[in-house]
Amino acid sequence: MVKKFLGKKYIIFISIIIFLVCFSYFENNNIVISKYNVKSSKLPKAFNNFKIVQISDLHNKIFYKDNNILVKKKITKA
Repeated sequence: MVKKFLGKKYIIFISIIIFLVCFSYFENNNIVISKYNVKSSKLPKAFNNFKIVQISDLHNKIFYKDNNILVKKKITKA
């Protein structure tokens, strides 16, 4: 009985560790794109269809060489 209980605890513990490792890997390698449409009478007409891209929180992570491919792919999707 005690061995069954400890076995279940061990399986649950290992499952939680595996989940946390997978979650951390996904979060560190996932890229999120947020789109915001800004409308203001204070902006000149030259800003129609203008895109501003901010890349942040890479934490020394490199996606491709110098992140150039990443930037090009994500700008075209944005």
